[in-house]
Order: sequence, then structure tokens, then C-alpha cells
Amino acid sequence: MPFRIRAGLLAAIAAVALPQIAPAQTMTAEEILRRIQEQREALARQDRTERTRTLKFVDSSNPAPSEAEAAAVVSTAPAAPAAPGEEAAPAPVAPAATAAPPGSAAPALLPAAATETLPVVEERIAIDLVVYFEFDSAVLRPEAREQLDQLCTALSRDTGTYEIIGHTDAAGSEDYNLRLSRARAQEVVRYLVKSCGIAPERLRAHGLGEARLKDPANPRAAVNRRVEIQVAS
Repeated sequence: MPFRIRAGLLAAIAAVALPQIAPAQTMTAEEILRRIQEQREALARQDRTERTRTLKFVDSSNPAPSEAEAAAVVSTAPAAPAAPGEEAAPAPVAPAATAAPPGSAAPALLPAAATETLPVVEERIAIDLVVYFEFDSAVLRPEAREQLDQLCTALSRDTGTYEIIGHTDAAGSEDYNLRLSRARAQEVVRYLVKSCGIAPERLRAHGLGEARLKDPANPRAAVNRRVEIQVAS
């Protein structure tokens, strides 16, 4: 059997045999609203005491602020090249106030209510969004606005409160990923408040870093880098 045909057959068999990882998504406002409602219905089915016990506070996703964390992290040194589909290991970080491009207002790392363990939402109702940032930075890229505007529209049509959760892949240190994911979540909150008029008390930013990989078998895969939206109420 020719090599090309044999390789194609093996790929087809693998695609069927291996579990498929759902990628982060680009969603319309209507799709986001539908999943928000489904998440809210799932919350309503939970026992109230169980929900109270699950949503507790812990320091792990709310690292103590330092001088370097007074603003969103932005790379100031070149990073080593990465394999296709992977984000390179992060370079040293510096305050965004000195490294961000002109006109790109990066968010301060404000104190946020961090939870012990945010619930794991079922895949079918999860809202894992593709939000583009500058490399190793919390500065939004221009193409991120289309997805964030869809999110703005959805949240404007709803009245609930939400957890905005940043996730990274496993490249770099655990502490770095935690800070970067939290800064990115806070930048999404900043955008929703400043550009869309969403009341800030309706949004809480969290950074889980690499703690909840979407594809643990491929810890550096792009699918792990995402912003998740969860219904809080």
C-alpha cells in the first residue's frame, strides 16, 4: 500500500479512536446567551449547600501582589522559538505601564475574589472563548474585539453575574502562568466595563493558569489557552 494512502488511513482511524478535544470557540451573542441560560439552569439544579461549599476563597488563584504585578504582564525580552501550534516559553516580564504599546491601556492587577475551585462546567454548556492577546501579554489584539463585542451583547441582554476565568497552557512556570492568566481575565473585565458599559459588580476575574488544562495530554497545545465564562448567579 502506498505510504500516502497508508498514512491517511492511520490518521482516519486515530481520529475515530482518540477522544476529540473541543477547541476554544468563536461564538455569537445568541450562542453565548443560550449557554448562559443552560449554565444557570444547571446551577439551579444543584443543592444550595453544595454550591456554598464549592465556592470558597483561597489564595492560590489570587497571588499576593508585588511590584512587578502592579500592572498586566508584558514580555520585554525575546522568547525562544516554539514548535508549530505552541506558544513559546515566556520571557521575563515587566510592568505593562512601561512595555505596552502606546494607546494600549493594560489593566492593573486589582485584588479580586478568588475561589477555591470554580465548578467544572459540562463541555456541552461551557463557554470557552478565543480571545487574542499580544504574545506573553495581557494587551488585547485588535482581532479580539469581534469576539468580545459578541460577549458584550450577550451580557447586556442578561442580568446575572459572571466569573471571567483566564487559562494558559503549561509553558513557563506555574507562578508566571497564574499571573498571566489573571491579568488577561482582568483585561477582559476591563473591556466589558469600559467599552460595553457592563456594571463591574457583575464580573469577577480569576486566573487559573495551567491548573485546568483542556487537553492534559498536550499541555502546551493552543486549545489550553482560553478565556472561560461561567455563570455565578
